[in-house]
Amino acid sequence: ESASNAGHMSQPRIWAPLYSPNSSYIAFGPSHLNCNAEFPSDRKNYNSYADYIERNYNVVLNPTSHLFVSQRLWVLPNKMVELERGIKGNKRKRHEKTSKQKPLNEGEEAQLDGLDAVLMPQEACMEARISDPALFLHLVFLPAFLYHLERRLVGHEFVLHCKENLPFLKTYLSSENISMEDILEALTAKSCTLKLSYDRLEYIGDAVLKLAQTDALLNSTQLRDWVSCLHEGHLTALRSALGSNSRLNNAAVSMSIDKFIMLVPLGRGMWLPSTLQSEIRVPGEETQQKINTANYNLSVKVCADVIEAIIGLIFIKFGFSDAIKVVEGLQVSLETDTKDIAPRNRDYRGSSKIREHAKLFLGRQTFNDESLLVEALTHPSCLHKDVPSYQKLEWVGDAVLCLMVREFIFREYPQHTVGRLNLIEITLVCNESLAYLSVNGGLHRCISHENLSLPHRIRDFSEDISGKEQQSLWGTEPPKALADVVESLLGAAHIDGGYEAGQSAAAYVLRPMLTKVQRNLESSSSALAMMHPKQLMYEICGQTLKTRIWKEHEFTSKHPGALVYQGSNFVEPNAHGDGLVCQVTCCGVQLLAVLDSRHHVARNRACALIGAVFKDPLGKMTLDLKRWFARNADVNNARPRVRQRENN
Repeated sequence: ESASNAGHMSQPRIWAPLYSPNSSYIAFGPSHLNCNAEFPSDRKNYNSYADYIERNYNVVLNPTSHLFVSQRLWVLPNKMVELERGIKGNKRKRHEKTSKQKPLNEGEEAQLDGLDAVLMPQEACMEARISDPALFLHLVFLPAFLYHLERRLVGHEFVLHCKENLPFLKTYLSSENISMEDILEALTAKSCTLKLSYDRLEYIGDAVLKLAQTDALLNSTQLRDWVSCLHEGHLTALRSALGSNSRLNNAAVSMSIDKFIMLVPLGRGMWLPSTLQSEIRVPGEETQQKINTANYNLSVKVCADVIEAIIGLIFIKFGFSDAIKVVEGLQVSLETDTKDIAPRNRDYRGSSKIREHAKLFLGRQTFNDESLLVEALTHPSCLHKDVPSYQKLEWVGDAVLCLMVREFIFREYPQHTVGRLNLIEITLVCNESLAYLSVNGGLHRCISHENLSLPHRIRDFSEDISGKEQQSLWGTEPPKALADVVESLLGAAHIDGGYEAGQSAAAYVLRPMLTKVQRNLESSSSALAMMHPKQLMYEICGQTLKTRIWKEHEFTSKHPGALVYQGSNFVEPNAHGDGLVCQVTCCGVQLLAVLDSRHHVARNRACALIGAVFKDPLGKMTLDLKRWFARNADVNNARPRVRQRENN
């Protein structure tokens, strides 16, 4: 049907220009202008609208043909974001465009918000196959409505499945504390590209499962006697095997939870309602073509993540004890029996002052078994003593600390992505932060050890952090034992007083760091300064930059004449020196080298300098780096390439 037959419109219609059939417009009716009207343009001289169409699209129009008030139908969203109340279309940012057509007069303004108003020549248009705008828009958004309707139906089916087959989940999913949005969040994979997925719940569920399986190994009827004899590394490997993706996947498959996982996004050729066939027949062809969902096959990792997300959801809504019941119901733990554990003879009690200091550090006034405090402060180098080392308690404390930190940042920053939460977690639990808390709390004077190098290393670290802010921790290399005793004391608190005691002790110990993190995250610049230098460099530059550690004399022979950054200046390295150089390169081109006596400090300082350059591109440090950069370009006979990369 030709659009030229529509003299006056009782209802809007959808038109497509003959010269651009893939473009769609909603035509509302004729304006007071025709194609002979003057065409407004600042770039070229067009006599009229007809002249513009003919010169640009080679279509000759009748000058008396009417111009219709129209609006362009831009690319419509192929998915919708489900909010807490109702459904709202995706917001697509669109650059403002200067209309070539004459602006509409008064009374001819746009009739639909968000669509550009234009004047269309009636003679050069044809009606679309579906020309009713209301019907067209209903059909366009129908897949999105069906998609979200099916998601809710899947959620309801999952609840019914749990009521009939998984009684350990029945009570929780039927509770008013859990909404359908919470259930859908736990079942939705990231591949659906929706606003909410199981990502955050899986993040907290992983920590819950880690502590639950730690308790299971400690109280296992078969393994508890062996756990006390194993090294920390072996205990970690055993816990990892207990919570491996394959075991969690087997739990999801055996309980038919995998059938309710949603991972296919709403997109053309990728999604069909589950009640329709997944194969379509093309007219004129005998074979059928299957909807391509090969990229969205259910993997072992996705099934495991959903199990952890369900555990995380129960923990957030009901607490740790209820999450333990779900872990046991999912059969991803071990059989435990705390009643038949025989009391172990612990005659070692150590110094009363050290025990009181340890309790003060944990913020606890009483301890049922104070021999745990002595064990938590005994270094593995004490081989001849009857007191076991802190390795088992450190392994327990690692899980205690992980859950406390993750729960804190999960609740404190509900809008942060998992990537952002990981960066905050790394800052709180890294070796430097825990060592700072250990020295600040005086634990370094309580460690029982026979390592001859440990006192010297502790003294160097104490001097490095004396009077400095937390950001300067990244320029230090603390002994691992300082961080280990913090975790081992938290493990002792957990074993002695249970879950609540361990979490309270962890929150008390970390309160200085938590306060500083909250304050620094209020501004983006402080948040970057707080971040670990290596994480900061990769956060800004991705995987483009590489770091490598050289011995000073090897670096000098490999890069003769190159400068290195030491202290606060660029210097020439010693060809016979015994220091360590961290080299930062970009696509094989050397950017920076930092010299220090410790490789850990050299790497952190190099990453921090690179991060400072990108954060403050006009600062003094950048000018110094450019001078070094130019000099090294001369040395390596690569000035054109290096200068080009530098300018880029």
